[in-house]
Amino acid sequence: MLHRRFVMAALSACAFFITLGCWALSSPKTADTDAGYHIGSIWCGWGEEKGICEYPTVLVGLEDFEVLIPSMNPKNPAIPEMQPSRSALPGQRSAYYKIMRVFVSKNSTQSVLLIRLFNSLLASVVFFFLLYLTRSRVRQAVVGSWTFTIVPTLISTLPQLNPRSWAFLGVMSSWAFLHSGLSAESNDGSRRKLSFVFFGITCILAICTRWDATLFVTFTSSVIVLGHLIKKQLLSWKHFLLVSIVSVIGYFSVITFAPRSAYFLKVEFPPLYSKQQFILFMFVHIPENIFNAVGLGYRQDDLGPGLIGIIGTSLLVLSIAFVMHNASKIQTSIFILYSLMIFFAMFHVLDFGMQPPPGLYIAALLTAFLGTLFLNKRYDQALMLTNTQRISIISVLSFAHLLSLHAKFEHSVLGGFYMGTYEKLSLNGGWWWDTPISPNVVFVIGGSSFVLWLILSWMTVSQSTSNPALSAHSHS
Repeated sequence: MLHRRFVMAALSACAFFITLGCWALSSPKTADTDAGYHIGSIWCGWGEEKGICEYPTVLVGLEDFEVLIPSMNPKNPAIPEMQPSRSALPGQRSAYYKIMRVFVSKNSTQSVLLIRLFNSLLASVVFFFLLYLTRSRVRQAVVGSWTFTIVPTLISTLPQLNPRSWAFLGVMSSWAFLHSGLSAESNDGSRRKLSFVFFGITCILAICTRWDATLFVTFTSSVIVLGHLIKKQLLSWKHFLLVSIVSVIGYFSVITFAPRSAYFLKVEFPPLYSKQQFILFMFVHIPENIFNAVGLGYRQDDLGPGLIGIIGTSLLVLSIAFVMHNASKIQTSIFILYSLMIFFAMFHVLDFGMQPPPGLYIAALLTAFLGTLFLNKRYDQALMLTNTQRISIISVLSFAHLLSLHAKFEHSVLGGFYMGTYEKLSLNGGWWWDTPISPNVVFVIGGSSFVLWLILSWMTVSQSTSNPALSAHSHS
């Protein structure tokens, strides 16, 4: 049984890596969100170096550098070998930039591809251990939460060189490793230890990249611990008071030693509008923007048409409705806590305009939200438990992924021609990377491997829940 579980988890992770690898090849080097800034910060992660990072100049009025890095279009003779790029100041470069600097060379194409493929491999390895270490309901929570939130924002971001790749991965997975470690049986010490090790690793991924991701991981972990204490009937007023005191001390300690973190824990209001008007406007419009995370009205030029958002929103709402059927008090509390956290996060990253921020910021938090609801559902009723449901949902979700991947290739390869019209379904006619491999081949492989990933992942769920020994511990 152990060997079979290992093989199934490994096959699923391999299919996931191939899918992410195709996304990594789907766009030019500078196509990632804020690519110029992040490329400059990575290339200068170890400071100045001839031919890699030269002549840093502080930009007036901005908290970053302008540096010279190798040209992203070295084959164009009209473009100099070194080009200007923005970069974070030395004191503001996260550990992520310094670590990714390992893959940097004077060959910019190779460097970007290595970083993207490494991030794809990292996400796949984490997913493998999620499947391998978790059991029954926890595994169902992992696969279900990833399934219903992965397209299109998360799957397009995980391979990117943007530090948000690690941030998302940490938030998407740390809660499951923590629950697996806390709920492991006393005679299964190796699984408990390995779960806590990967909980620490995924927390570090968030800490190394973004403060908001660190806040999210802290929040999701706190919810898991709180739920565990309640289930084990270990939570008393004495414990609650102790946790509150430790939390307050920790809060002020973090602000003292890392003043920058206080930015994410305070709320400001724009000077042009009254507080009441602004709060009411955000309260009305933030919910619709939350579903940007699953494609609703977000980046339709390169992540696909609005149909993707309709499919993603429908499946996400449907999955929450199934999980919340006859919701327990714990589930209701989790729903309220996450709703408040998501609203606060969306409210906080606004740019003082009358336009709520995109759901990109809380995309990974939705995964943890749905997964935690799965963990605490009262009954075994949920989507994807019957073959009919699995075939229908996997087919619809795979179609949405295919549309999104095609839009990404179309935007990158065809450079604006035929975009969104489907006049020319073939992606041939241009390619940003000098290779004989056709974009059509990569597109077909990426679409097929995504379907295979979903099928194999849900097969591991069936494998776990069909085992009588494991089913007896369905809450672990």
